[in-house]
Amino acid sequence: MPDSTPAPDFARLRRTLVELCGRDAYLDALLALEDSGLAVAEAPELWHYLERQLTEGRADRLARVVRARLAEAGSYSTQAALADAQAALDHGDPHRAETILRAVFGSDDLPPPVARVMARALAGTGHPEALLHLDRLSDGDSDMALLKVDTLRAEDRLLEAQAHCELFARQFGGDARFQVRLARMAVGLGRWDEALRVWETLCATPGFPRSVALANRIRLLARLERNPEAHALTAEFLLEGPALPDLVTIAATLGMTGLMQAAIADAVQRESRLPLPEGDWPEVCGQLLDLGRLGQVARLASQGLPVGPAVTETLAAARRVLGRDNTSPATPAEAARLQMPDALLPFPPFYAMRRPALIRHPDRARILLVNASLGSGGAERQFVMMVQALLRQGIRPDQIDAALFSVSPDRGRAHFLPELQDTGIRLHDLQSRDGFYRRLDPALEDTCQLLPKPLRGDVVALHDLVAELRPDILHGWQDRAGLAAGFVGAHLGTGRIVLSARNMQPAKRDRGAQIDDRRLYAALCALPNVQLTANSIAGARDYEDWLGLDRGAAGVLMNGLDTARFAILPPRAPNARVVRLVGVFRFAPNKRPLLWLDTVRALQRLSPYDVRPRMVGSGPLRDEILAHASAIGLKHLQIDGGLSEPAAIYGPADVILLMSRVEGTPNVLLEAQAMGIAAAGCDVGGVREAMLSEGPAAGLVLPEDIASEDAARLIQDWLPTALAAPGDARAAFIRDTYSLEALGSGTLGYYGLEA
Repeated sequence: MPDSTPAPDFARLRRTLVELCGRDAYLDALLALEDSGLAVAEAPELWHYLERQLTEGRADRLARVVRARLAEAGSYSTQAALADAQAALDHGDPHRAETILRAVFGSDDLPPPVARVMARALAGTGHPEALLHLDRLSDGDSDMALLKVDTLRAEDRLLEAQAHCELFARQFGGDARFQVRLARMAVGLGRWDEALRVWETLCATPGFPRSVALANRIRLLARLERNPEAHALTAEFLLEGPALPDLVTIAATLGMTGLMQAAIADAVQRESRLPLPEGDWPEVCGQLLDLGRLGQVARLASQGLPVGPAVTETLAAARRVLGRDNTSPATPAEAARLQMPDALLPFPPFYAMRRPALIRHPDRARILLVNASLGSGGAERQFVMMVQALLRQGIRPDQIDAALFSVSPDRGRAHFLPELQDTGIRLHDLQSRDGFYRRLDPALEDTCQLLPKPLRGDVVALHDLVAELRPDILHGWQDRAGLAAGFVGAHLGTGRIVLSARNMQPAKRDRGAQIDDRRLYAALCALPNVQLTANSIAGARDYEDWLGLDRGAAGVLMNGLDTARFAILPPRAPNARVVRLVGVFRFAPNKRPLLWLDTVRALQRLSPYDVRPRMVGSGPLRDEILAHASAIGLKHLQIDGGLSEPAAIYGPADVILLMSRVEGTPNVLLEAQAMGIAAAGCDVGGVREAMLSEGPAAGLVLPEDIASEDAARLIQDWLPTALAAPGDARAAFIRDTYSLEALGSGTLGYYGLEA
């Protein structure tokens, strides 16, 4: 008798599977397929479809069941599995690739072609087994060797990655990719001159795109504020006919907005005749979104350019958040006005209302502190000082959490980590925290896609922790952490938010800034539960002017110093002719180290004293400092780095000299004076406030913009009186003005807690 069972409706069954998988009803989808009576051999495409959906949905057990059925039916060969895994990698899904390979091949003794794909998959998911595979594959295989280097870089193991890369660069001598990695790692390690040398070599390397090497040299020179050299190279760069993404990068770096817009407009006009290489328009649009230029990207997409799926999704998010009418600029002028994050303002009214009752008793408050890192800078030192000050005020360690965006030792971001760990508070490394890539809550996810870089990544990194801890007080330290903490805290309704600026306004200290966060900063400060502070009166007034705030809106939270650690040095011998002059600062452009060297050399020429200079610090300008000191004939220069104890840093000094272009309240001036050392510095930020101003022990305030010869004359006129004065008055000034007790009680006041 013929079978009377009706034939399955393939189209209806496929729609059912699509609908069920769309609702994450994966078990129901599998049961529906099994109940249909269709064997794998009769409808392999439906079983393959279900396997992909289960894998992408992380329904791993069910996916293994389906793959087993496919294998039993001979529809999932090892060749097919390898091809599927490779396709998954090509589509940016390393998890799916890993799952397929483990299901079909296992984990041990993989054939070389499978091991290569597995290594890429594991590296893409950050799996610790990736390096085990790469150790076996990298010998003699340049692609696997490069992947090993990149995997180590992704784990912030830069020194280890650099050592392997140097070895591979010798082994695969003709492969410039290893030189590129060495240059990028040198930047991450703060060795900018070393990176410049590598890019200079690549400029002359046959077969390597000269425009790419020039672009990287220009970017580094701009970061080093060697602007004449950067602009001179830009002419060469343009003559090389660079790719549009490289040109946009350089134009943005140098502030050449007109050049960037002209290049993009020219590419749009030529697109129908000479289309850009595949991937260039998505990259350019991504760059523009990073710069906050949402309107320009929307207009490019409306002109039919291939902007790519990621940009298309961002524009869809913009329409959901801002509305279609507000995200469809009809003219270039309208496009220019649609900027992020400004288009998200003003904040929704509930940002000003939704928050819990303020906790006023210190023993009940939960505090979350946020900073970018724990590098060797003064702001990072003060972050630790603030924690110690809060503990002295009776706050318990279990009440305080501290979140850091990165504490990578190789990148120099863990200098103060041991001291902070000693306080006993809970620390959270956001870069390595489990769930770092967890989805945001739906109300914030679309908005976050629209934020410019790096605020976008910072909000994603911080949001999950704030949502989990639900602190009563959220305190962002420095502008970067402050903006992220303020944005997340405002969205989640945190009761009290404090934003602590530790310097002058960004426009003064970061000449290469490409994003203007002024309106976002001002909107946060306008919320009733947000308090802005600075660490000097000058800094507070500067931020008020920048943000258009009323006088007094920005509070002053002075630096704190544990003066017990700083013993006053013995007095100088009355007839001593040697003057030991120290500069303690990061070797970076805003500290003006070359002006410091020129001033000291001028002082050596005109002073009857035997001036012995010493620099303490590290940074990207170290090589340039050494070269300049030699060129000007500076005598007796000593450079030390990696010091943390006050006696080692300041012990041999008679005078400290600081000639920065921009400062907040310089810790080094406080610390040196606490040991009785005479202090001199240029009149920027809180320098004047940080120095004793009266009496023979008073500090010397130099003009902000001064030539080295003029500075040397003023210093020489001041030196005899300053050197003869006892150091007790300087130490007393610091003790009375910058104590940890004052820092702690002031912080509690801004938290709204009873001291």
